[in-house]
Amino acid sequence: MIVVDDGSTDDTAEVVAGFRRSFEERSTAVKYRRLATTSGPAAARNLAVSMAEGSLLAFIDSDDAWRPRFLTTTVALLDAHPACAVAFSGAERRDAAGRALGPLDHRLPPQPRTDVLRTPFELLVRHMPFRTSCTLLESAAFHEVGGFDEALRSGEDWDLWWRLAKRVDFAYTLETLMDYRDHPGNLSKTLPDGPAHSLRFHFKHVAEVRDPAARAADIARIQRRQVELQELLLAEGRTRDAYRDLLDNAFTPRSLRFRAGRAAMRAPAPLGRTYVRALRVAGRARRKVLSAYTPR
Repeated sequence: MIVVDDGSTDDTAEVVAGFRRSFEERSTAVKYRRLATTSGPAAARNLAVSMAEGSLLAFIDSDDAWRPRFLTTTVALLDAHPACAVAFSGAERRDAAGRALGPLDHRLPPQPRTDVLRTPFELLVRHMPFRTSCTLLESAAFHEVGGFDEALRSGEDWDLWWRLAKRVDFAYTLETLMDYRDHPGNLSKTLPDGPAHSLRFHFKHVAEVRDPAARAADIARIQRRQVELQELLLAEGRTRDAYRDLLDNAFTPRSLRFRAGRAAMRAPAPLGRTYVRALRVAGRARRKVLSAYTPR
């Protein structure tokens, strides 16, 4: 077991020291490495892989949890399907307090419960049926595609799975074997310039998406991120200059909201911030109305 502490400020080192002996008594070595500064999940995971000696890799984030039989089940999947290089399981979403929020929406057929996805790149583009903590993969396949892209601070995991899905098959079980924490503190929700990193990830792949439904889904996702990025810049009083390649391209939204945001970018910064605040107030009011409405 390899623990990479990505520059945290909590008691991770003490926690690792506390369980190290119990693992070593069961002949499981524990390797611990702490990064001096937070470097992001891609760099942390790549460091962990560089320390690994096994032929299989499984990643578990600090706020997620494997259930009993996760590893034995996913290892058995790869054994049963030697043409597959990745295996994944179903997952339960939980909030920060551990309360169940329902299963992760995989959008796969309910039967069979175990199956194989053949080079499922465009399927993953339409909808990602798993999270990184649900997966087991062959280390050889990981190295063949170059590991995690450390230039991406968000979307680096989807980027890896999409690159793998262009080349290898995935085996899966719908059995719930992982608990995924879905809460406001998730890195994907708090990362500065998160929409910009997400856009860079999508632009790496969009030219290879041929299936019309997958392409439409990907372009819709790109355009949502462009709106989010533009409004983030407005909220922080920044210009578009450093992000022009992400905002002005063949996928630029033609929606009234995006065009209004572009006009607001040309106004003084305080007016831009007021515009974004007004959008947020209107959005909260709309959600409140919708949540209060009960159809007859």
